[in-house]
Amino acid sequence: MSDEAPRAFDEFPDSYIFEAHETADGHTFWIDNFVIPNGERGKGEGRAFYLAFEAWLTAKADRSVVVRLFAADEGSGPSGGFWIKMGFAFEAGAGNDERGYMSKTVAPRRSPRSSAPRLRS
Repeated sequence: MSDEAPRAFDEFPDSYIFEAHETADGHTFWIDNFVIPNGERGKGEGRAFYLAFEAWLTAKADRSVVVRLFAADEGSGPSGGFWIKMGFAFEAGAGNDERGYMSKTVAPRRSPRSSAPRLRS
């Protein structure tokens, strides 16, 4: 997958912080840091920003990948509710620091199937 940042991110202010990395095996993409300034929250900006990232990821991926993150509270309240709205779920299991780890499987974008009938040989 390309490391090139999504062009769609150019439309967002530089004050938005987004840091992510792909694991060496290419099966997992970690969101390390995602911050929308307090004054911009609750306006749909975080949703639009994440969806731009996911659109880029699905366009570039050649197979399904798991997007993972730790839903931290950076002083403005828990972020888990936001991530649930984006389709993430808390991971079960030991060592997940009070259910803070979340994940979502993202499938690659596929072209629509042709409506033409298949010919049998």
